[in-house]
Amino acid sequence: MYRKLFAASALAVLTLTGCSVHAEVFTSADMIAKTEYERGISDALASAVGARPASVECPGAVKAAVGQTTRCVLTASDGSRYGLTSVITKVEGKKWNAHIEVDRQPIS
Repeated sequence: MYRKLFAASALAVLTLTGCSVHAEVFTSADMIAKTEYERGISDALASAVGARPASVECPGAVKAAVGQTTRCVLTASDGSRYGLTSVITKVEGKKWNAHIEVDRQPIS
């Protein structure tokens, strides 16, 4: 019960405040590798709420361009799944930042 409550509380905080990712890995000059993007999101969520999601799944590599929006799926440690939206907010060389918001309701 505590785990579910913690996971729900953590996701609710992220929904309201969002969090940011800071990373430095591209697959090419214009794309961020799928696995690196997912890892960056997972790291940011772990830092923001103190708990790492079981997984983050994004559809593919992400164009390294400010404003690029990507929908991904977060799986919490209790198995519940939530959609999340990430938006690239800054790109400098091979460094990138993104803002993340997790949906309030799990995917049914």
